[in-house]
Amino acid sequence: MKFECFVIVLSIYLLEKLIDKVKSLNLDLSGDDNSGYFNKCFEELGCVEADSRWFDKKLRPVNMEPADRHVIKTDFLLVKEDKRDHLDEDYEGLLYTSVTADMKSLKSSGFKKSSDLMLLIHDFTSNGYTGWVKNLARVVFGQSEDYNVISVDWQRGAEPPYDQAIANARVVALEVIFLLKELKENFNYTLDNVHIVGHGVGAHIAGYVGATYNDIRKITGLDPSGPRFDGMPDIVKLSPTNAKYVEVIHTDSYNGRSQGTKELLGHSDFFINNADAQPGCSENNTFGDVILVDRNQLSHGEVLPGCSHKRSFKYFIESLMHGSCSFIGIKCNNYEDFSNFSASNAEASRAPNEATSARRDVICRGTKQHVAASSGMLTADLYSSTCSALI
Repeated sequence: MKFECFVIVLSIYLLEKLIDKVKSLNLDLSGDDNSGYFNKCFEELGCVEADSRWFDKKLRPVNMEPADRHVIKTDFLLVKEDKRDHLDEDYEGLLYTSVTADMKSLKSSGFKKSSDLMLLIHDFTSNGYTGWVKNLARVVFGQSEDYNVISVDWQRGAEPPYDQAIANARVVALEVIFLLKELKENFNYTLDNVHIVGHGVGAHIAGYVGATYNDIRKITGLDPSGPRFDGMPDIVKLSPTNAKYVEVIHTDSYNGRSQGTKELLGHSDFFINNADAQPGCSENNTFGDVILVDRNQLSHGEVLPGCSHKRSFKYFIESLMHGSCSFIGIKCNNYEDFSNFSASNAEASRAPNEATSARRDVICRGTKQHVAASSGMLTADLYSSTCSALI
């Protein structure tokens, strides 16, 4: 009996020691395969790996394996202006041609090898035909017909849950990388002609592409997603090393339902109204944390609401539409310092066509390299002639 008690006590002691050792190593014994590391390959595209850099017990406790390519079904939509006459007043004036990453498809589609390329990448729950893509394409074509615009449609991979979508996003990046590889090697296309614009999760996809091809001329991140990306290493998210110039517009990072981030991710980061709730955007309590959104909460084809989150692409498109004017920068240390400026000083620093505006919306500009240094504060009026120096 004494021997049996001794064995039991010893077993408990050894078990406690083992548990302490496991805790010291930060190992996860939950049994949930989704939180582990993996390496999954996708034919000619290459592989997606999740190692310790992609895991954080608090910030990113889940790493789901991406779905297969045939499930995500990434599609490249070459958008062109349709100048034919149409009786339908609601006709959008755009043509979409699905292209693949091979020379024959690109040539037959009408891709212009001597022209610049703008790649547009949508967000979680969205699609390649979404409104901002159409509006941006029309503005670009209105300024120059000599332009290639490709919308990256990954709608099937962008469906909830969020953790699965951000895993699928890495495969979408591989698809884009393969497309650029084809253009570079078989079209002699220079990546200095490429400008990638990504919204939300799409901004991080742009970053993954730039991690392979950092000689891309420019990346514009439109309110890059914060959940599962905040606090993680640069390899996990958009960073200034991903292109020759990375600019980021922040519009939604003020509460637990916000989809954006206040982290500095580019060479220039613009915080519109401090990335607080944007003017004209009312609180939407229908959805909570974006991470918890499931398929049953959205109808087929429905895009997750987020008024402030979507203001990022509206500001960006406005900046293209009004390229003849630019924001006036006011140097100060932070948003609070700008807010404390006297009304006369603020008004005197604004563009002439904004001087009579009753509402003053604010864009704050910082740099990744000089986080503690002074940042420029830019003023704008969202409801009249919004213009910026972002382009």
